[in-house]
Amino acid sequence: QVRRVWPDTLHLHVVEQRAAARWGEAGLLNMNGRLFVPEAASIPDRLPRLSGPEEQRQRVMETYIAMTAVLAPLGQRVAELHLDPRRSWLLRLDSGVELRLGRNEEIARLKRFVRVYPTLFAARQQELKKVDLRYSNGFAVRWDRSPETAGQKQEG
Repeated sequence: QVRRVWPDTLHLHVVEQRAAARWGEAGLLNMNGRLFVPEAASIPDRLPRLSGPEEQRQRVMETYIAMTAVLAPLGQRVAELHLDPRRSWLLRLDSGVELRLGRNEEIARLKRFVRVYPTLFAARQQELKKVDLRYSNGFAVRWDRSPETAGQKQEG
């Protein structure tokens, strides 16, 4: 903000934007979900990528913050969070695992994943590729069937 103070002074007020996540291709979001667009070269690569309908930007940011807290006990981080036009959530962890959370109760479904992770997935986290949590009382899992793991016993 720039304000003129009579007779010959300018008063400057500068607020630094701290990026919490990427939005789309060139934008960044602060922790309040406000969009700002810096020079492309100044955008850090390590930031999670958020996307969705423009009018849902605030909701996507709030959901990202909630999911970050839910994932903290696992030491996992959000790499990507996408809300599609049908309002269905897709989450990709920094480990590469993709979680399909559906349109409703996305936080409850993520909590279900976190609850079973230590017993079902932790020992085989390198093989885990996708978990579809859209079912009301279960989930579907896709494991990596690469040649290195094909000879190993598959459970689950």
